[in-house]
Amino acid sequence: MKFVIDASAMLAWCFDDERPRGADALLEKLVQGGMMAPAHWPLELANIIWNSEIKKRLSMADAQSFLQVVESLSIVIDSETPRRAWNDILRLARSEKLTAYDAAYLELALRKRATLVSKDRELLAAAKRCSVPTINVELKQ
Repeated sequence: MKFVIDASAMLAWCFDDERPRGADALLEKLVQGGMMAPAHWPLELANIIWNSEIKKRLSMADAQSFLQVVESLSIVIDSETPRRAWNDILRLARSEKLTAYDAAYLELALRKRATLVSKDRELLAAAKRCSVPTINVELKQ
């Protein structure tokens, strides 16, 4: 696996106003390289989708279509994340001043020597401090 993708990055393909420059080419690169995410990723993604439905930013039908696309991407969910929560992840959260959720993405990227894909500025900055390569998908078309 080459890429660790966080929920904020994946959702860039859900909302037209958040699509990164060269979105299709970037997604193809991520798919070809292989994507992975920590164990909490599906719940984080589901929570953001649900909140977007509540706020009427996303219809249930559009959410379902997006989630079908996400499922088709074969993103590998890391099973080691829970075992590392109270040690490596908490240590990274403390040292980098991140939430434990964000530290889990960073820990996975460090452990797998992968590129971190995110829109989260604090997470991207922490990754750079830890010498983890990054892709910032915040850039709009």
